[in-house]
Amino acid sequence: MARLVVLNAHSLNAFSGNKYTLRIRRVSFAELPGLAAKYDGAIHYVRHQATIQLLNMYISLSLTPSIGLYQYSPGDALLVVVLKVPVRGQEVNSVSENDIELFLVTSSLNSQKTILKSISALGARLWINY
Repeated sequence: MARLVVLNAHSLNAFSGNKYTLRIRRVSFAELPGLAAKYDGAIHYVRHQATIQLLNMYISLSLTPSIGLYQYSPGDALLVVVLKVPVRGQEVNSVSENDIELFLVTSSLNSQKTILKSISALGARLWINY
C-alpha cells in the first residue's frame, strides 16, 4: 500500500528523472482523517512546528520537525501544505485551518514524453501536466 507524504513544497527532483503525470486537487481539513486511512501510514517532511501540530489534530504524524529530503516512491500520495499568505523573514508561531491550503498530488508513470510546467499557487511550487 502507498504512503501519504506531507510536504510544505514539492520539487521535480524527487521524481528521479522518470516521466509522470501529476494530478493536483485541493483538499479540506475535514477530508484528512479519511484520506490518511487510505494509505499505509503518513510521514512528513515539514520543519514548521505549528503546522505539524495543526496537522496532527487530523492525522497522526511525528511531532518532530523534519530536516530530511523527500525522494518519491511509486504510489506515494503527496499532501502539499502551504500558507495562504506566505510570511517571509519571520517565524509564524501559530496557524489555524484558515491560514493553510492543502493540495493532494497523485501521480502515474508516463510511457510517453510529458511536458511539465511549474505553477505558483499562493507561494508554493506545484507541478502540473499540460
